[in-house]
Amino acid sequence: MANEDLGEIKCGYHVEPVDAVVRRDKKGKLYIYCPECGIISPRNAKFQSYIENNMTAFNVEPVPEKEAGPVARPEPEKEAAPVTRPEPEKEAAPVAKPEPEKKPDDLEEWMK
Repeated sequence: MANEDLGEIKCGYHVEPVDAVVRRDKKGKLYIYCPECGIISPRNAKFQSYIENNMTAFNVEPVPEKEAGPVARPEPEKEAAPVTRPEPEKEAAPVAKPEPEKKPDDLEEWMK
């Protein structure tokens, strides 16, 4: 099932521009459907504004806006619990490394 045609635009990918239709995808982005090229779906803001500014819109009934009903009051903010920060750890006293036992060289043993 194709999305609803919103308007017409000239597809500029031909030597002589071809009539194409403008549609809106499920994410709300406009795209061009050309009978010769297929779907052309530029997503960035510049292309979206180009399509909006250059299309000829069909007579489409505007989508009714939501009726204004009672305004919901925002809930009062709850007081946040005070933030407790952990105290920095104290540096441990440097531990003296025991010196390795000195082993006599073979020469020293031989001289004894």
